[in-house]
Amino acid sequence: MVAFEWIGNEKVLVGAGIAIAGAIIAWVLRKSFNRERSGPVPMARPGAHGRGPRQSSDAAGSNPEGDRSSSMTYAAAMAAMAAAPESHRASVEKHYIGKRVRWETKFSSTKPQDDGTLLLSLAAGGLGDWVLCVVLSDAYPELSTMHRGTRVLVSGEIESLVGEVRLKNVQLQFLN
Repeated sequence: MVAFEWIGNEKVLVGAGIAIAGAIIAWVLRKSFNRERSGPVPMARPGAHGRGPRQSSDAAGSNPEGDRSSSMTYAAAMAAMAAAPESHRASVEKHYIGKRVRWETKFSSTKPQDDGTLLLSLAAGGLGDWVLCVVLSDAYPELSTMHRGTRVLVSGEIESLVGEVRLKNVQLQFLN
């Protein structure tokens, strides 16, 4: 150790390395602890994320959901869940449940259910980003012949955010 001959003891160099490592670990733990205490991650501005369905309004700018529909994006809701520590995800999800959303998605598939309804899968942007909802098959007969990728404006209340977004009380509008 030519550069540190003036120290005279290699133990000082090892001690300094341990102190620096300890400081870094303390900084990371403090930052993690503060994030856990701060609660749910705040919602992002509409369109702030590159992926996920776009917040949509029709050509006239009106919103059939009125002021009840949130401006939250799919990506913001899922990012909040992903950012939350495992122990806090239930409380983060609870914050979003019941919020009304209105998102532009793409039709993927339907699966008939025993009670005469359809489980509808809508692509919400990136790979593995799904919005699922149950609709009456009689209310939307065009779903039986719809092509994958057709743009669908879905409005509904968030029911669950675990794995994918599940909506209830949905209304569909087919675009193009």
